[in-house]
Amino acid sequence: MKISKNEIKREAKKRGLPLFGDFIVLLKNDDVVSGVALDGAPSSTYIWTFVLPMYDDLSFLHMTLGERVSRCSAEVDCLALGLNEYHDKISGIKSAKGIIEYIDKNSLNSEYAKWTRLISAIRESDSENSLLKENNTFQSRAIFEKYSKLLSTYDAGGWAATQGLLDEWSIRTRSLLVDVPYNL
Repeated sequence: MKISKNEIKREAKKRGLPLFGDFIVLLKNDDVVSGVALDGAPSSTYIWTFVLPMYDDLSFLHMTLGERVSRCSAEVDCLALGLNEYHDKISGIKSAKGIIEYIDKNSLNSEYAKWTRLISAIRESDSENSLLKENNTFQSRAIFEKYSKLLSTYDAGGWAATQGLLDEWSIRTRSLLVDVPYNL
């Protein structure tokens, strides 16, 4: 028997978990937003983990760097499974370095994973990073536009300006999540 997203949301509220649309945000700090997400497909509802860099210019949360944990049914406490999976695999990711380690450990090679690894390396580095000038080709228009903005910022103002752009993107992403509690 299919369990709806709304039923899971009601259960999350009972447990005192912070909801943001279809996302339960369990960590929000200067570098990372992460938690579990509800995916309501026509045939079933699924629980996913997610982790995203705050320093990407996000206009919405997504599950691109996460993984599907459970299919929800009356026989399965999929919320508990999702929370356990989050605590086991995601909760320790609290910095750009942690995001890089997660991407590398899980051999994530999607275009978004490559983009996130690049901006995480820039965020993490105290000195100019050659990754910015490597032959990075992105097919996604949104990622390509952000990458072009990074390059033009670097050309105009150097490494400090490039890192400053990531700080600007962090501010925009935080404004998206203004109602979500801030954790340290």
